[in-house]
Amino acid sequence: MLQEDYQKFESEEFLLQIGSQHLLYAEKSEVLFEFQNITKLQIHRQSPGGKVSKITYRLKGQFTSFQIDGFGDDEMEQIANLLKARAKELSIPLSED
Repeated sequence: MLQEDYQKFESEEFLLQIGSQHLLYAEKSEVLFEFQNITKLQIHRQSPGGKVSKITYRLKGQFTSFQIDGFGDDEMEQIANLLKARAKELSIPLSED
């Protein structure tokens, strides 16, 4: 399923795994997204340079965005940094506010 080079984040309700080619974000059932299907990634901060409050991303063929939140401050920052790195590698449009 996922390669060995992934990082895993868990909260009571959610599971997030970020690998070199895949993003797995699940509530109760697993949903696997290919990074190349992400058309936009946005990192939302509480204030400029502040803590990451949520991360949204859009997928090809989807009208609505998906949202990542519900993790601790340190985990949200790690998740944002990993996704920013993947977005740069794969030329995915990225914005941060």
